[in-house]
Amino acid sequence: MHYDAHNVESEHTHEFVELVYVIKGTVIHRINNEFYKLERGGMIFIDIGQTHSFFSMGTVEFVNIFVRADFFKNKKGGIRQATLPEEDRLG
Repeated sequence: MHYDAHNVESEHTHEFVELVYVIKGTVIHRINNEFYKLERGGMIFIDIGQTHSFFSMGTVEFVNIFVRADFFKNKKGGIRQATLPEEDRLG
């Protein structure tokens, strides 16, 4: 995502997990009334249902990754494990 100078996203919640990774610039995130300053290379985790908003400090570029809650569970109710192709595995 790309935002120009001083863009504001109003307070909201999600029914999914959100990860934000900053590529360029500075952004201030407010999560449950706590403020977090993220700069290039910074990352933040926003859990399901957390009230949050943000505003950019000038031009900012970042990646948002949205993950549904059911992604983290397998059919038996445990945590899902990522499986790499054999050629990408270490050892």
